[in-house]
Order: sequence, then C-alpha cells, then structure tokens
Amino acid sequence: MVPVIIAALDDADTINKIVALGESLGLSVVLSSPSHQAAQDIPWSRGPRLLVIDMDSRRGGGLVSLQRVRLYPDILVIVVGDRPDNARAIAALGAGADCYLPKPVDAALLRAHVEALLRRWHRVTDRPESVTVRGLTVDFARKEVSLNGEPVPLTPAEFRLLACLASRPGKVVSSSELLKEISGYDCPEAEAQEIVKVHISRLRAKIDRDEDSPSYILNVRGFGYILERRGPSTSLPS
Repeated sequence: MVPVIIAALDDADTINKIVALGESLGLSVVLSSPSHQAAQDIPWSRGPRLLVIDMDSRRGGGLVSLQRVRLYPDILVIVVGDRPDNARAIAALGAGADCYLPKPVDAALLRAHVEALLRRWHRVTDRPESVTVRGLTVDFARKEVSLNGEPVPLTPAEFRLLACLASRPGKVVSSSELLKEISGYDCPEAEAQEIVKVHISRLRAKIDRDEDSPSYILNVRGFGYILERRGPSTSLPS
C-alpha cells in the first residue's frame, strides 16, 4: 500500500513543500483541516500514515489534535511550529510527536525526516511478536502494552521507546539511540538525554507504581537506559 502523508495545516508554504515531496517520493498526500476536529476527520486507512500538524495553527488544532492522534500508536507524527526553541520541541515530543520542525520548514530536512520515519515503519526485524518482562508485556504486532494483564495507554513516542528497550531487555541503550528510534534523526547525546528524559519520566509514571524507585526502566549513568529483567530487590539504582 502506498504510504499516505496527511497534512493538517493552514500554512501554504509548508503545504506546497509536502505536496512536492509526495510527488517526488510517490506518496499520497491528503489535506485535512488543522482545527480541533482534525483528528476526527482524518481518514485512518490501513497502511503507513504520516501526519504533519501545525503546533501554531490559527484554527487551534495544534497539540489538541496531537493528543487525540496519540490514541493511534502506529501513526507517525511530524509537528511544525513557528519558533525553533527546545521547550516547544520538548512539549511536542512529550505529547506524542515523532519529531518537531521549526518554520519555515526546510524542504531537504523535511524529506530526510519523512524518509527516516518511513524506513523505520518498513524495517524488518527478527524480534518476536511480543515480549514479557515480569508483569510487563509489549506486543509489537498489536502496538499494545499491558501490565499484569491490564492495558497501559501510551503515546506513539512512548510505545516506540519502550519497544526499543523491550527488544533488548537487560541491555543498555543510549539516549541518542532511543531518540533516533522515536524521532528518526541523529542528535548529540547531551541534547538527546534531555528529550528522552521527558519520555522516560512519562513512561515510568504509567508502568511503575513508585516513581522514586522505578523497577522496569533504569538509568545507567553515563550510558543510557535499560529495561531491567530482574525483580525490584536486585534492580540497579535509578
């Protein structure tokens, strides 16, 4: 199935660049309203779907639409915004975006992000359909997570981060590796640590009862994070 780019924007310059990109890559481009109701109007057809939304839309879509889209873990999301500051990028990523691009959007950078995200979508791996670490189950096929049999709702970025760790349980994964997995681009380790820290904090709040002493995702200082397979009594310090 041909991948679909859904542009929920009112910025003509960005729309034109997305349409041109779609034609160049042979992708289908669907234009949607950037309003609060955008998520309800988007055609959620099966197959790869990449949503581009405007964080600063004059019609108020922004993060409201993103919060609704997060109910669909298999949707890839690029957020564009008026200002290139880290705080806004962190807010977008924390709400479930896969990456954040400041306007005016650079056409070459947009293309690189889209290609990276679609490569990740189509990546063939040898991991099993699901992995269970003590009471935590990550179902890669269904894009679902459960804790002791109870479903755990995650944002797309949170699921991808946990899936990356779950595919290598007991092994340390660097912040830059995790960020590349959830955003599709390379980033210096120091910058990656700040962004990943936001996702880790939100994820811990959902899968660990005691945030002060997390028993699943542990920080190995100076190296990255690990999905700990052992029980709390033998866990590494967080």
